[in-house]
Amino acid sequence: PDAFSDHMLSAMGAAGSAEEQRSLKRLFQFSGDSDRLSLTFRFAPGQEDILQAKSVADAARLIRWMAENKKAKVQLMGFGGDEKTARLRAEAARRAILIHAEPGFQANRLETYGFGDVAPVACKPKPGEPDRNDRVEVWVSGWRG
Repeated sequence: PDAFSDHMLSAMGAAGSAEEQRSLKRLFQFSGDSDRLSLTFRFAPGQEDILQAKSVADAARLIRWMAENKKAKVQLMGFGGDEKTARLRAEAARRAILIHAEPGFQANRLETYGFGDVAPVACKPKPGEPDRNDRVEVWVSGWRG
């Protein structure tokens, strides 16, 4: 939690536009009562909807985790680019997760959000390098107790 707070304070200082500040406020609201899982969905270079191989495997891992934590609500939070693109990434991750779901899985336990370029995790890449900020983070709520 302390590292997340430091990261968010840093992001707030870097947010210049009204859209970025609005996105950060939304991020605070959604993440306030949630825990971040160590899964991060990343995409093939230059693609907004094709997951990297590790992310496909992580989708199956998340389904298994959700089967063990039946009360959990999962928030797929897309980052990088504008809010619309970030949301499209989150929806692509959701589709990949649902591919691994068993019949009867409650798809309404997966919510998608797009936050754009707020809360970067790395500097802007050099031309030809992947952008580590283009990602979907997994946050969960309601699973403890």
